[in-house]
Amino acid sequence: MPFWLTIFVEGTRLTPDKLLGAQTFASSKGFPIPKNVLIPKTKGFVLAVQSLRSFVPAIYDITIAIPKDDNPFPTLLTFVKMQRSKVKVHIKRYSTKELPESDEGIAQWCRNRFIAKDAILEKFAATGTFDEEEITDFRRSMKSLIVFLTAFFSVCVGGWILCQKFSLLSTERGYTILATIFGSTAILLHIFLEYTKMPPLKSRATHL
Repeated sequence: MPFWLTIFVEGTRLTPDKLLGAQTFASSKGFPIPKNVLIPKTKGFVLAVQSLRSFVPAIYDITIAIPKDDNPFPTLLTFVKMQRSKVKVHIKRYSTKELPESDEGIAQWCRNRFIAKDAILEKFAATGTFDEEEITDFRRSMKSLIVFLTAFFSVCVGGWILCQKFSLLSTERGYTILATIFGSTAILLHIFLEYTKMPPLKSRATHL
C-alpha cells in the first residue's frame, strides 16, 4: 500500500531566538553555524530510515522559501482572509540505497542535508531563486475548488440537518448549545491564529 511519511527533523518552527540557540549549540559542537535553519534532531530520522529502507525506495528532501517582495507571510490568518502568498519549493530525491548503513552515518547524512539547505536558502535570500534547471509554476486547479465547495456544502447541509433533528433553532436550550459551539470555535480559531504568528523577538539572532 503506497504511503508517505513526513518528518520535520528540526522538531519545531524557526524563530529568531531558536535560531540563536541553534547557532550557539553549533558553535559549542564545532558544527557549521546555521543562518537560515535549525540543527536537525536526527534520532527519529535515523529510526525511520533503518525501519523503512527495505521497502521505501526514496527520500524527498523538501525546502520551502517565501519571497519577501510584497508577499504576505502565509499563516492561518492570511488563509482565513483569503490572501494569496507566493511560496517557492525546492525538491530533491535521494534513493534510500545511497544512504549510509550505520546510525551515525545516517545522522551525519541528515546534518549534511541541512548544511546544504542553509546554503540554498542563503542563496535564495540573495537572488530570489533556487537556480535549478527545472522550474514548475503550480497554480490552484479547478479540482481543488470543486472539492472545497463540495465540502463546504456538505458541512452546511449536515449542520442544517442536525439543527432540525435536535430542534436547535426552536428552543432556548438549542440556542445555548449553538452559542457554546460557535464560542468555542471562535476561541480555538483565535488560539490557532496567534500560534501561527511569528513570536516577538526576545533576543537578536546573529550569525556567529
